[in-house]
Amino acid sequence: MNKIFEKLTFFRGPHTSGSQAQKEDESDPANKITTVFIHYGVNSKVEIKIPENLQKHLTCAWLLEETINKIKKAGGDLNLRDENATIVTLKTKNNDYAVDHLLNDPKQDLRFLRGGTILEPYYGVNTRCLDEFGNKVELSDFEIETKLGYGAFSNVYLGKIPD
Repeated sequence: MNKIFEKLTFFRGPHTSGSQAQKEDESDPANKITTVFIHYGVNSKVEIKIPENLQKHLTCAWLLEETINKIKKAGGDLNLRDENATIVTLKTKNNDYAVDHLLNDPKQDLRFLRGGTILEPYYGVNTRCLDEFGNKVELSDFEIETKLGYGAFSNVYLGKIPD
């Protein structure tokens, strides 16, 4: 409520001059922009500018989509690590786990991001489709490394798919 009153000239009082009023309007959150840097590759980066008044409306899904579009527009290669890799989410470069957790929620708004945050893409690898195994996956489809444990209805094994 106070912010509404501050914008009205007659609530500023007689001590406020016109130049001071302009400075107050420049510090308005609607004019502030949060800049987030996306580092990908060795020396490649893009920056995304987010107006602070839109942070509660924009989501992490939007940020990921915007990142992919900016990398494409910059001529960057989205699949830097592996031909089957794709960008699945963003993570902080300094491993801030709380922010990383929030970035993984596509519906999360962007109010948690601070200006100057450095993010990097996290790549997921497309795995083999179950169609390669036929209709049903069986224990014989894997090379068993060791038995990890057992439960009332099953056994748990560590295994790998043979090449």
